[in-house]
Amino acid sequence: MKYLLQLLITLLIFACTASPVVEQAFEVNYEGALKNIMHKGDLSAKASLADYENIPNLYALGAIEHLKGEIQIFDGQVYNRWYKGTVSYLIRLTTNKQLY
Repeated sequence: MKYLLQLLITLLIFACTASPVVEQAFEVNYEGALKNIMHKGDLSAKASLADYENIPNLYALGAIEHLKGEIQIFDGQVYNRWYKGTVSYLIRLTTNKQLY
C-alpha cells in the first residue's frame, strides 16, 4: 500500500506540469489620453477617422473633438452616439470628423 501511495503521488506531481501556451489569434491595444483630458484640459483631436475607417475586425471607443460626442467603431464602421434629453442618436460618420 505504501508503494501504491508513492506511485500515486509521483504521478500527480508529473501531471501538474504547465500546459502548452496557446497563441491568440487577435491583439488588444490600448491608447488613450484621459490623463491629458483630466489634468490639462486638452480636448483637441489626436487622430483622423480616415486612418481607422474600413479596417476589418477593428473595434474602438473614443471621444469626438471637444467632447461633443462619442466615437464607436464596430468592425471598421465608424459611428457617433450622443443623447439629447432622453433621446439617443446614432449616426454613421464620414471621415471629416476628428477622433480624440
